[in-house]
Parts: sequence; C-alpha cells; structure tokens
Amino acid sequence: MQTVMFSRARRRARGQTMTEFALVVPVLMLLIMGVLDGALLMFSVGTARFAAAEGSRIASTLGNAATADTQAVQTIRDNVGTTRLFTVTEVDIYKLNQDGNGNLTPDPTYFNRYALDGTPMTSPVPWPPAQRNVGNGTSDFMPASSRRWDRSARRRSRTCAWNRRVTEMNHHYGRRRRRGQSLAEMAVVIPVLFFVLMGGFDATVMLADRVTGGFAVRQAARLAAELGGSQTNPNATTSQIDMQIVRNALAVARGLTSATVSEIDIYAPSLADGTYRAGDPVDQYFVNGGAVSPGTQTFPIQNRNQTPPNETSIGVRLVWTYAPPAGIFPQNMRIVEYAVMKASPLLL
Repeated sequence: MQTVMFSRARRRARGQTMTEFALVVPVLMLLIMGVLDGALLMFSVGTARFAAAEGSRIASTLGNAATADTQAVQTIRDNVGTTRLFTVTEVDIYKLNQDGNGNLTPDPTYFNRYALDGTPMTSPVPWPPAQRNVGNGTSDFMPASSRRWDRSARRRSRTCAWNRRVTEMNHHYGRRRRRGQSLAEMAVVIPVLFFVLMGGFDATVMLADRVTGGFAVRQAARLAAELGGSQTNPNATTSQIDMQIVRNALAVARGLTSATVSEIDIYAPSLADGTYRAGDPVDQYFVNGGAVSPGTQTFPIQNRNQTPPNETSIGVRLVWTYAPPAGIFPQNMRIVEYAVMKASPLLL
C-alpha cells in the first residue's frame, strides 16, 4: 500500500515539476528575446551613427566638389547596405547654423534629401555643393543623417476504510506545501531575471553611448589636426580655433542617448599612449547645457607646430556622465573618451 502511495506521489511531483517548467520557460524566453532585441536595436543604432559620421566626414573633406553628396551617400550605403536588421529610407545632408552662443541648429532652407541609392527626393537640390562655404575659419557645418496553470482533476487514492481520511489529509497538506514552494521559487527567480534584463539594457545603452563618444572625439581630433596652429591661421585667435573643435565634438555628441557632456579638453599629450595627465598643455572648456565656458588655457595655437617632422600631437578629450535608464548601473558614472592626431604638416 505504501509503495502504491509513493508511486502516485512521485507522479504528482513530476506533474508539478512540468507545471513549474511550463510557467518559468516562457518568462525566461521572453526575457532572453527582450535582451536580444535590445542588443540588436542598439547595434543598429550604432551602425547608423557610424555610417552618418563617415558620410559627414566624406562630405566635409570633399567640400564644394560636385560629387560631394553622391560620394557621401555612397559611403553611407556601403556601411549599412549589407545589414538586414534595418532599412534606411532617407539620407539627409544639410547645413547647420551657429548662433551667438555657438549652438548649432539645422537650416530648413539648405536641406538635401536622398534615397539610399543616391536619388534626390527633391528637385532641384536645395543646397548644391557648389554653394558651400569652405573658407578657412568660415566653413559651413555640414552633418549627414540616416533615418526606424490548468490543474486537472485528481483521482482519489484507493485506500482502506480505516486510513482513508488520514491519507487524503496528508496529500492535501503536501499539495499545499508544494504550491507554496512553487510560488516562493517563482518569487525568487522572476526578480533575478528582471534584474539581469535591466542590467543588460543599461550595459547596451552605455556601450552605444561610448561608441558615439568615440566618434565625437575622433571627428574633433581630425578637425584639430586639419586646422593646425598659427602657421596656417595667422589671423585667428586660439579661442576661434578651439570653438570650432568644441562645436564639432558637441555636434556629434548630440547622438548620446543617456549621457551628458560636461567637459571638452584640447591638449598636447606627453605620454606615448596619448592620455591626458595633469601638467600637459591644455585648453579646457566646460559644457553646461548649451553654454560653453573656458577653463584652464595653456595650449595656444602658437604652440601647435606644423613643421615636419616635429608636428605637434593634438588630443581631444571628452568627459561625460552616464545616467543608466533602467537604474541598475550606478548613477552618474564619469566616463572619458579621447583621440589624438598629428597636426597637418605645413609644406613650404
């Protein structure tokens, strides 16, 4: 009799285990798919941002060449055309206007729209390359962007008349204990899975922002190298040159999702790896909202040598604060990105 009872109890335990499994697995799969979708989304965003940055770089390098827009769109198509995760419906090349405070805003009058194959979406093109100002110190800002428990009835156990009530009572209490155990397990597992999911989301957003920050400092360091120093800008001031670099970095950093830029430094690194250390010549600029205010200024353009083979290395350092959207990561994480390039040589 006891053997029969134990056999039935084991069958009930197996049924209970299958029920728990059927409850937990869908939740687990939902969380895993959510993390996967989030990761693919942020990968797509990063790919689009990289393509836009490369297109903008090509367009600015070509300046007012007739094929500037065509080659910029081609560059974007080369970077995003092989992925099936998203589809680019439009590529925009437009002019940014700079106000008295240095803030950049799109000019709706000079706004070129192209399909990904390079076909203009408006005719004639509102801002042909020939109309672009490429003069030193007065050149146009030109970005490019790409825009998307069913419980079944239980049979009563066949028992003798003298122990029937005790047996049913024990089974009843056992079932209640197992149900309580299942609920406790679910109460422990689900918060842990949710915590893992939100932590993965915070990490994904932070990585995407770090990629954007890396784009920003590379673009700014490239511009700093091209502008050089007083040898190619004899009539310009250090502030004028620096503000072009700072605004270029901020224009790219607008793509940061959950971060705030607090400082941009232009410096001459003394270490071989290009990192900034206290004592290096530096022009500091503090960013608060749309306002930029200067800090320590010890790196004038007169010290940015462009004579080969002793060209000065110019670094751009971006300091930003990360605010995790899900709140799992620590708040106000301070992150630093930097890039260093040699000043463009002055050919005599």
